[in-house]
Amino acid sequence: MEKIKLNDGSTLDITQASTSGVTVAGTLAGFESTVEKFTKENLASFQITQADGTVLSTMNHYKPTGKVTVLTRADGIESTIEIIAMSDLEVRMDALEATQDVIIAGELK
Repeated sequence: MEKIKLNDGSTLDITQASTSGVTVAGTLAGFESTVEKFTKENLASFQITQADGTVLSTMNHYKPTGKVTVLTRADGIESTIEIIAMSDLEVRMDALEATQDVIIAGELK
């Protein structure tokens, strides 16, 4: 089974991944914590790997759309979390904001 390794180092088993969404099999009890892992920060850089750790692809600058589809299965649920690539403008704005935070913090010292 393939896995997704998020930017914070956490890994989740996935049943499908594409540039528009990630499908994760799980239980209803773990649904909320699974979806909460798909943050803009965790999708800034993530990898799709094989079970043995071989990296299939590395993706950068993605964000969640907020849309989640849930299907029930006999052995649990399957959640598809929709993601989209950030535009060049969004990536540049994030970098600018991070730089300004550092400058402001430096002025406070």
